[in-house]
Amino acid sequence: MLSWPQPLREKKYLIRVSILFLFLVPLAGISQKTIETSVSSNSKDSTIQSYQKKKDNQYELGVHVGMPIITGDVSPRPGYAGGISVRKAINHAFSLRGEYTGGVYYGTNYRLGIPNQFARNIENNPYFDFYFPQGNKDYLASYKTTMHQFSAQGVLSFNTWSIHRGHPLRNWYGFAGYSLLLAEVKVDALDKDGRPYDFTNATRPVDFINGTRRQIRQQLRDYLDFKFESMGGVLNGTRTNIGVFGDNILRHSISGGGGYAYKINDKFNMAAEYRLTFGFSDDLDAIYKGRTHDMLHYFSLRFNFNIGNKAKKVEPLWWINPNVMKATETNMLIKTLVSNALDSLDTDGDGVLDYRDKEKITLQKCFPVDEDGVGTCPPVECCKDTIRLTDSTIVTRKNGCDIGMLKFSFAEKSKLLTSEMKSSLDDLAQRLRSNPNCNLIIRGAMKYSELDRVAVVRNYLTETASISETRIVSVAYTREEMKQLDMNTVQIIGTFNEK
Repeated sequence: MLSWPQPLREKKYLIRVSILFLFLVPLAGISQKTIETSVSSNSKDSTIQSYQKKKDNQYELGVHVGMPIITGDVSPRPGYAGGISVRKAINHAFSLRGEYTGGVYYGTNYRLGIPNQFARNIENNPYFDFYFPQGNKDYLASYKTTMHQFSAQGVLSFNTWSIHRGHPLRNWYGFAGYSLLLAEVKVDALDKDGRPYDFTNATRPVDFINGTRRQIRQQLRDYLDFKFESMGGVLNGTRTNIGVFGDNILRHSISGGGGYAYKINDKFNMAAEYRLTFGFSDDLDAIYKGRTHDMLHYFSLRFNFNIGNKAKKVEPLWWINPNVMKATETNMLIKTLVSNALDSLDTDGDGVLDYRDKEKITLQKCFPVDEDGVGTCPPVECCKDTIRLTDSTIVTRKNGCDIGMLKFSFAEKSKLLTSEMKSSLDDLAQRLRSNPNCNLIIRGAMKYSELDRVAVVRNYLTETASISETRIVSVAYTREEMKQLDMNTVQIIGTFNEK
């Protein structure tokens, strides 16, 4: 097996670096001071400045799983990966994310290779010893790369600034950043008995010459044991590693990609994402041809949770449309200014402000008003001699007129007198003729919804029952009474006239 060189750094270095990228980078948002609001609700100071308050927002904790592959010198096979991330918004469009991804990458060719394509510095590896020194024998490239990736990324959201909709439920985003790769590259060089695979045997079970790709792959699945017991590539040759930790090499890399997230509720969203990582290495698939570098591809499904005190912090800012915030704050300012104006308004000039005036329009003849703004109007001349009893019956203060009060209820949107109403009015007319000192007050919703039932009753008494118009006074319901009484009723009240 391969004898690795002395590590260039202690393992504590790797632990510190991983903590730095996964947790420290998103905390950069904490140092941003909150901008205080510039909109004043004080009626004496309603100046609007040119900036807006920045909301303190929650962190996003993400868990992801997916499929990684390496595109390089060996045909890739699907692997598996997963990890965790922490993200913090700097503003509505830009955020920082720290992330860890652990994954296993596979690849197996369907054609034989030649030894001069081996990765460098594997002289003590049986993968090299058997296939190269002893006759330059053909070999089959088959690898398993275990990868740990620590990333710091800047994330840019593309759809938070629309002026035509509210807060987004969907978020398209792109990202780019720096990563550290910790990789262990293994190859399947020995069979189940610990012997190198011999592809030169005429009786070999894999037909590389006449077989189709599908047939070859099927034969390889039956022939290889996929134990990946031998070390693969170590050095690129043009660049050195940061460090070596056991069977792992540490490499610089850059990564970028994009994703689409959908918000399920205020606490949780799901995302689909693609990431491409360029590792500046041609050894991640254990084959070094020297012309191209290996690329890491990761297709993932993400489950993201907002963390933080919801009572004190809003959602991550990429889920908040700043135009909505501006409109909301402007509306609040307008309502405040209007409210301040209304609070100082006294429409009828009675000394009681409108916001607590129960009768906002009081006639001056009804002044002074009480503490609720309700006036004390003098009684109508015709009605001074009447009183209202608890049973809603009205009688005179003086003897001689005991007609009381009649109520007629009309049908909805109708002003036709029924036969019962006409009979009651005929009886009333007879009583008026027998009591010449009695007069009538007819009250109702006069000209309300184009139905003046008061006029209908009055006309029947004067025209049909021949009662003098001078004995009848028409009075409309007040505004307060119209809120309480049935608009379809008419009251006929008996009163006394000394003259």
